[in-house]
Amino acid sequence: MPAKTRWVVTPPPDPELVREYASAFGLAPVVVSLALQRGHLDRESLEQFLHPRLKDLGDPFSLPGVAAAVQRIFEAIDGRQSVVLYGDYDVDGVTSITLLYSILRAFGLEARTFLPTRLEEGYGLSVKGIENSFEDDPPDLLIAADCGTNSRDEARL
Repeated sequence: MPAKTRWVVTPPPDPELVREYASAFGLAPVVVSLALQRGHLDRESLEQFLHPRLKDLGDPFSLPGVAAAVQRIFEAIDGRQSVVLYGDYDVDGVTSITLLYSILRAFGLEARTFLPTRLEEGYGLSVKGIENSFEDDPPDLLIAADCGTNSRDEARL
């Protein structure tokens, strides 16, 4: 017997607070309601949610492996190595490899891009997708963007 799904619905926010913030920020009440339901209950938190700034982001080097990844990318740039940017076919994947492509190009490195198709290579980082991305010419470096964090076997290729 399949497990029962248990839906958890956040209670609607205080209508007076919704009106107050909608007026103060010039937003539709539905937008304010959504932000409040996501936990942005005070003005400062709501302001940061609505108007994010780079200085409010966490340190990317606190993520495991980021320093090593950055070093490896610099090695590829310095050595003019061949690079394949492997993204996912959703908007996050396309955006990710577009940004990476632009950054590498600004450093003088031309990279190949690859977006898998769901029907041929499946979802995320796959052996077939990796093989197809090589185009009979394996790169010195393959960068997986917006995919691959759970694809340990494929990443070892």
